Amino acid sequence: MGKINKKIWLVFVLFFAVESAYAEEIKFKYPNGKIHKIEKWENGKLNGRSRLFSPDGKPIAEWDFKDGVLDGETRYFNQSGKLRRSSKYVKGKREGLSKAFFDNGKILSESSFKNGKLNGHFVAFYPTAQKFSDRIFKDNNVHGIGQFYNQNGIVTREINYENNLMNGAFKVFYDSGQVHTIKNYVEGNLFGEWTEYYETGELKKKGMHDHHAKHGPETTYFKNGNKKLELVRSWNVVDGVLYSYYESGSLNTIQVWKKGKADGFLIDFSPVGNIRSIAQVVDNQKQGTAYEYYPEGMLHFEWRFVNNKLEGVIKDYFRNGNVRASGSFRGGKKDGITTGYSIDGKVKNVLFFKNDFLSKAIVYSANGEVLSENIFENKKVKGAK
Repeated sequence: MGKINKKIWLVFVLFFAVESAYAEEIKFKYPNGKIHKIEKWENGKLNGRSRLFSPDGKPIAEWDFKDGVLDGETRYFNQSGKLRRSSKYVKGKREGLSKAFFDNGKILSESSFKNGKLNGHFVAFYPTAQKFSDRIFKDNNVHGIGQFYNQNGIVTREINYENNLMNGAFKVFYDSGQVHTIKNYVEGNLFGEWTEYYETGELKKKGMHDHHAKHGPETTYFKNGNKKLELVRSWNVVDGVLYSYYESGSLNTIQVWKKGKADGFLIDFSPVGNIRSIAQVVDNQKQGTAYEYYPEGMLHFEWRFVNNKLEGVIKDYFRNGNVRASGSFRGGKKDGITTGYSIDGKVKNVLFFKNDFLSKAIVYSANGEVLSENIFENKKVKGAK
């Protein structure tokens, strides 16, 4: 026989069947002499079982043929020679139950075929053989309720399909089996109300979807049923007035949002309903004058902001309305003179700051006399008078 210059060369060996002069078995061999492929032919067509092997003799695949088309069992094997997938064919089309396996031999999936198409349940498994998912197919399209499971056998997701598109309720579950989220699909798009729940069953959030985006009013709840947050979304971003609440049900804050950013007034309330602070926010940063109040309603602090940093004169007030302290800020740091007062309005001390570091401090008595005067350098007293 002539020499064939290839990595894998095939030797054809013909075996004529005893039963028929037209039946034969063809063997293809690797250069090492091991069988590469075996085919059975009858009347010029594949008939019977064909086998494919690796160079080391392990099976790769087996097919049953009848009159030249697949008819019967088909099997595929992994590199270790263990069964990887098995199917049945009738007149060239897959029919009945097909199975796939992990390398450890445990079941990976089971699927049902009719007339060559997926029809019926397609079940996938964890390597532990615990069910991972169960979906229903109709003519190769997912159709009906599909379920996904955790390794304890609890349903984690439940999805309704119509002609390969999610349509209807989509449910997500806690590992305990309690409903976590319910969303609604219409022909593959998220539409309508969605809800989220605490693991103990109480409503946690609700809102609206439009073409996959959160769009419309959205409310978050405490476990006791009282509102925690109220806001409006426009295509996923917060746009409008946002309200937050205490667990008791009383109002906590009011803040204006524009296109996903805090932009407008911000009002903070105490649990009993008194205003605690008022600020102006522009593009997520505090700007202008902000006020903070005592629980009884009197002014406590007066702040000034530029780009979210303290800037200018800041004041602290006693409950009687007198100034407790007044100081200068620049770029969020103390810079300039800060003066402290007694409740009756007399100067108690004067502090000098530079870039947030104290440089000089003068302390006064109740009758206005200087009690001490210290010079500071690197946070230490350098000199005194």
